[in-house]
Amino acid sequence: MITSHAPFVVSPTVSTQWLCDHLGSDTMVVLDASAPRNGGGRSGGGEPSRIPTARVADFDLGAPDPAKREPVSPAAKHDFERAAARHGISGETTVVVYDRSTGDAASQLRWLFHSFGFERVSVLDGGFDKWNREDRPVEGRMPRR
Repeated sequence: MITSHAPFVVSPTVSTQWLCDHLGSDTMVVLDASAPRNGGGRSGGGEPSRIPTARVADFDLGAPDPAKREPVSPAAKHDFERAAARHGISGETTVVVYDRSTGDAASQLRWLFHSFGFERVSVLDGGFDKWNREDRPVEGRMPRR
């Protein structure tokens, strides 16, 4: 189902049903955190490559190391905000991140967003695999933006 009302979420995870209900919202961005590592969004089986509207998550910036507990530098924050803006993401945007594996890449990207002050970021529970198993809508090409 595609809607245009504004979803708002601050939960660490969202269900596949929640995402399906809110796909198409002008205030939500869906990011595939696994795409750069799996050949541009195609999996080995040739199945469709993404959740509708999903974009490649290309946020490979010099992120702070959580183990060191270093403060975020203003320059790093500015660079991340610019990268987010290229994806249409601001502090008011709801972001849902998924990957095609264990969820580690999606969780790391969620942590990165939070470290730079973006609070409306959640991981898709079960990732692309669960989305696909539930026979939810998919599309074939991953936009790079």
